[in-house]
Amino acid sequence: MLKHHEESIQNLVSYYKDGEGVIAVLLDGSIVHGNARPDSDIDAVIVVTEEEYEKRKGENRLAEVVTGHCTYEGGYFDVKFKSRKVLELAAERASEPTRNAYLGAVTVYTKDDDIPGLVERISAYPEGEIPAKVRCFNSNLQLNRGYFLACVKEDNAYMRAHLAQEIVYSVYRLILIENSVLFPCNRRLEDAVRACPHRPEHILELGAAFLKDITAEKCEAFVTAFWQQSELPLTDDVSENCSSYVHFYEDWWMEECPPFPNEW
Repeated sequence: MLKHHEESIQNLVSYYKDGEGVIAVLLDGSIVHGNARPDSDIDAVIVVTEEEYEKRKGENRLAEVVTGHCTYEGGYFDVKFKSRKVLELAAERASEPTRNAYLGAVTVYTKDDDIPGLVERISAYPEGEIPAKVRCFNSNLQLNRGYFLACVKEDNAYMRAHLAQEIVYSVYRLILIENSVLFPCNRRLEDAVRACPHRPEHILELGAAFLKDITAEKCEAFVTAFWQQSELPLTDDVSENCSSYVHFYEDWWMEECPPFPNEW
């Protein structure tokens, strides 16, 4: 870690630790993930009491950017506020991007000795969700590949770009699942797939080629490369995939806590 980041983290703790309702200060983001630039900001989660959290929520103050306390030009604190209850819910059912955000997070200040263990639980891979996610992303892959790609006319540029993105996204999510790797965000999806040991060697190149030239031939080259190597319980049964698609992409609103496939 760069010295000016270390100094600025100390300033972060000093700035927040005596604040109203503050329980803990967690460091997350690029600095703990190891991909920070010299001018990267300081990302943090401030854990506060339930009362303080609800107050901030009501005032629309659950995040803030604070300048003037970093020791380097352009530096700032990029902060989100959470309560312990929010962290507990995250450990139970958070999306993968949320879990990934806590991966490697460091508790730099706390009044609650349980916070570090809670953070570790949040960042654990959700093994219990694998069967449902395989059905979800495989159905999305198969419906877009087998139906929409064939029936959407070439002059419908938006829809063809959308279905191609959905096909590539679904394959990449299935690769992450097979490697038990958390989905970080769309911005870092290709990097996450590239780091997976179990994947077709040229899958990223094939995906890029398909996105640049949305044809059935490029699609099949991409999907077949994945399908032939994957050991996931995938199905090409039309009725099964239609049923799963209805469940995850059409009737999702019926669930009490519905998954959002693009962030799940």
